[in-house]
Amino acid sequence: MQYKRSLLRLIAPIPLGAMLAFWLFGTGVAAQPPATTPTHCETVYAVHDEGTQHSQFFSYQLQTSTLAPLGPLHKRKDIEGLSVSPLTQVLYATSGKPNSILYVVDADTGEMSVVGDIGFDDVIGLAFHPDGSLWGWAKQGLLEIDTNMGHGTLKVSDNRPIYGLTWNTSGTTLYATANDRPNASTLWEYTADGWEVVCEGLPKKVEALETLPNGLLVYGFENDTQLGIHTLDVETCQTLDNARIQTPYYDIEGIAWPTHACAPSNLEALKTYFESVEAKDIIINKDGAISVLLNGERFYGQLAEDIEMGTPPSDGLLVFSPIDDANADDRDDYLITYPSGDQQIHFTQKLRQTKTFA
Repeated sequence: MQYKRSLLRLIAPIPLGAMLAFWLFGTGVAAQPPATTPTHCETVYAVHDEGTQHSQFFSYQLQTSTLAPLGPLHKRKDIEGLSVSPLTQVLYATSGKPNSILYVVDADTGEMSVVGDIGFDDVIGLAFHPDGSLWGWAKQGLLEIDTNMGHGTLKVSDNRPIYGLTWNTSGTTLYATANDRPNASTLWEYTADGWEVVCEGLPKKVEALETLPNGLLVYGFENDTQLGIHTLDVETCQTLDNARIQTPYYDIEGIAWPTHACAPSNLEALKTYFESVEAKDIIINKDGAISVLLNGERFYGQLAEDIEMGTPPSDGLLVFSPIDDANADDRDDYLITYPSGDQQIHFTQKLRQTKTFA
């Protein structure tokens, strides 16, 4: 006992901050994933395998049909799985080599930040359930993966040669592509009743699989001479040739298709509002000058330069509210609250008091 007391005197007091850091990080309790730019609306994200271990992210903007590389080539990262959270719109990726790692990917730069070790090897399929839980496929079978720590938990032990994973839109069926034929892949589904074959004869080694908002699937495969992201109708097991997204990439390993649509711009929402009150010949200039024909009479207005952030309307629709004269010209004006929550004053010009926009 004498020796133990003298030893304790030699140990300097540990600061509280250091004790907390040890508890958080030394015991396996991780902080939140690194901050990263979430995915953009109407934009598809994918990753191409250059060689065998180099990975190139790219994006495809659906409205403009514009494809572009996303960040640099990530050498020796071997990214195999890619999926986007339906709750946060953050992009996640996994490495396919032994001791797989979960990453978040910045949707603007393609920069990867480590979330944590998954604890399993060759996690090559990655799919978010609609409830926000993350699932992956490893050599050992089906995993659920913690998006805060990166740790995986084996849920279904299985040795099928699965490469691609995706949940259906309702979260009741997990689709998976298996490289289980000499020159072809098979599409399987996993439900509460177990595994069942859905479609046979897909291209060999379909590695990327994703569900579209309309229930169709998209896929990519190794050594694709058509260089595309392909669309599959599960009901007919037919690939829709007229729906292919053309790319310069021959080995797409993962596809992430965000489901959130682009919100209209403020001026687009304003035009939609005027149309809803049956205004005609609507003119909204970039400088904020407005002219509309309502009930056979021409009305004019001017949008204020200043825009303030407010609370988005609960029904998602633009609100046009009468207010007192805001610019001392003896005309009542309007406060516009856009679907985004932005608020802007509309100054009335040459507007008869018997007519209103609202």
